[in-house]
Amino acid sequence: VTSVLIGATTMAQLERNIASIDLRLPAAVLDGIEAIHRRHPNPAP
Repeated sequence: VTSVLIGATTMAQLERNIASIDLRLPAAVLDGIEAIHRRHPNPAP
C-alpha cells in the first residue's frame, strides 16, 4: 500500500506538490535506495 500525505497550506505549495509527479529519480539514486532497503528491510519494526 502506498500513500502520500500532502501537508500543503497554500495553493503554491499544493501546485509544487502536484508538479512533483513528473520527478524522475536517476538510476543511481534508486539503486542507492534499494541498497539501503536490502540492508534494513524493516527499519521500524
